[in-house]
Amino acid sequence: MPPAALEKMTAQYDQGGLKFQYPENWTVDEQSGPVHSGGVYIVGQNYTVTVNGPEGAFWMATRCQGQEPQALARAALDALRQDYPKLDAEPVEEHIAGHRVWGYDVDFFCLDFVNSSRIRAVRIPQGAVLVMYQAEDRQMEKLQPIFQAMTTSLLENLPVVKSALWPPQNPSWKG
Repeated sequence: MPPAALEKMTAQYDQGGLKFQYPENWTVDEQSGPVHSGGVYIVGQNYTVTVNGPEGAFWMATRCQGQEPQALARAALDALRQDYPKLDAEPVEEHIAGHRVWGYDVDFFCLDFVNSSRIRAVRIPQGAVLVMYQAEDRQMEKLQPIFQAMTTSLLENLPVVKSALWPPQNPSWKG
C-alpha cells in the first residue's frame, strides 16, 4: 500500500461485522436489511456500509448471509448493467489479505463521463462480503490506492475460508 494512502486512513469503522480503516474526511452511511437495485435483489440478512468520498466517489461493503461470492458479484454487475446496459466488464480473480476474491472491473458512461467501478466478493463462514467502489475515471487514478487500502483493511479483519473448502458442494452459482 502506498505510504500516502496509509497516511489518509485515520478513521476506524467497526459495526455490523465489518471493520476497516477509511479517510477521516469521508462520510459514512449504514443500512441493514435487504439490498436491491432496480429489479436485482440480494437475499439474506444484510448489512451495508457506504463511505462517500470527494466528488461523488464511494466505497461500499455489504455482508450477506447465505450468499456465494461469485453469485453476489454477478448480482452487483447485473444491477449496474440495468442502469448502464453498454458497460464494459472484465472478470477478475485475485488474492487479497489471504482471501480468494472474485469480481469485475467495470467501465461505463454516465453524464458524458467515463466511470470506473470495481466489484469484489469474498467468502466468509456465514456467506459472503461484497465490496464495490466507484469514481469518475480521472478520479479513480488518484483514489485507487485509498480504495485498495480500505478493501485490504476490511479483508484483514474477516475470517479466511480456506481454499480447500472452495468450491462448495453443489454451488448455486453453477445452476
